[in-house]
Amino acid sequence: MKKSTYAVGVVSGLILARSWRFLLKEGIKAGVRAGRQIKKVSEEVLEDVEDASAEAFGELDEQGQKAGR
Repeated sequence: MKKSTYAVGVVSGLILARSWRFLLKEGIKAGVRAGRQIKKVSEEVLEDVEDASAEAFGELDEQGQKAGR
């Protein structure tokens, strides 16, 4: 192994050792943001599905009433 590669590894390790807490917190914050966005989108999709379901049931009821006449 080259000495320069070893030196880069040691320096990288020292930098990461000093900033691991910051990196950990940033990773957690990114995960929370992503989770919040996914929850928001999921709620919107669920609302759309519920609306479409209600419309479909309404149409079936109307068709059933027309057929019964």
